[in-house]
Amino acid sequence: MATITQANPRAVKGHMETVDVLIANGASWNAGQFLHPVSGKLTASASDAVNFKYVAQSTQADPGNATTYAQVWLITSDIVFEGNELNATASDASWIGNIYGIDVTSNVVTVDVAETSAVSVKVVDIASNYEPIRNVSTDTNPRLRFTVLQSILDAAGG
Repeated sequence: MATITQANPRAVKGHMETVDVLIANGASWNAGQFLHPVSGKLTASASDAVNFKYVAQSTQADPGNATTYAQVWLITSDIVFEGNELNATASDASWIGNIYGIDVTSNVVTVDVAETSAVSVKVVDIASNYEPIRNVSTDTNPRLRFTVLQSILDAAGG
């Protein structure tokens, strides 16, 4: 058993298109964080978000204006991400195929398997299945793979 250091999700399957989108004045985020547009300008998505469609390519400080662009990746529902579960002390195969929400704490996005109301992602596998040499089912903050629900991408608009 190990405690896995939480990190923002990374794409492990599929290809995301790079797009340039205006940054909202006051917005900041870390690389790998999920983002959504507000009046056409990017801002970081919060816990229980149900309307994101971009992933930050790099860490962004507040630009101090609303005329600066950021290069971000456009999420599609076939992209598979690897990330961490929020606070589980063990992974559970019953997560596979179920939908859950996200948590964002200190600019790190994790899957929250306790969040079943504001759902946004579908778990497709757990690391103790696909990489058992490095991950065991008793890891804390276990790694898992997930996709973003199409309804979440659609809700984000443009």
